[in-house]
Amino acid sequence: AVALESLGSIDGRSNETKLKQLFACAHERDFTIVSRALMLLQNVQAKGKAQQHFEELLSAPDLAAKRLAISKLGEADSIAVARALIPLLKHSHRGLQNDALRALQNSSKGRQALIEALLKAENADDAWAMARGLKPVAEELSAAQRKQILAGAFEHQDADDPRAKAFWFLLRILDAEQTREEIEGRARELRKKKKYEPSLSYFRLLTRDPSGTSQ
Repeated sequence: AVALESLGSIDGRSNETKLKQLFACAHERDFTIVSRALMLLQNVQAKGKAQQHFEELLSAPDLAAKRLAISKLGEADSIAVARALIPLLKHSHRGLQNDALRALQNSSKGRQALIEALLKAENADDAWAMARGLKPVAEELSAAQRKQILAGAFEHQDADDPRAKAFWFLLRILDAEQTREEIEGRARELRKKKKYEPSLSYFRLLTRDPSGTSQ
């Protein structure tokens, strides 16, 4: 890595070459190099080309480098940034998970990225993780976003997929009465189409814990 002493002071006005060298140091595995680089990066805002460098820093080997990147990117309400944060929710370090989740919860694009991750969840555990991540900020979700979640709930419930439970959990938090009406409406609609087994699964939902907290 380039000698840090040669970089001098760093701020948002520093030239691109200087910033690239500094971010390269932050990607190193040597703690001494990384820690000094991170100290200098404290003065750099995640704007313009620096934002891309901070996004790349999310994949750095050093935990402190990742956490600095999250803190810097927290103010960037960007869907690209939000999607880059999603994988960190599965990181082994709980503190890093929490940092990433807070950053996602606190921005509109972050909340949308959490919804996308919920819709794309590969298994029930992942679906529950995203639903619980959205719970504290449920009141911030728009009607259009609720429709996305409802469509996912219908898709999984129709297929008798266990991921559906996480969707109903979140929908009941958003509006329990409306969700009940939608479940009942779906059940009656399927019954009219003589799809009795799927219809019955919706009627069963009406008899379960209305809080939807059981996994």
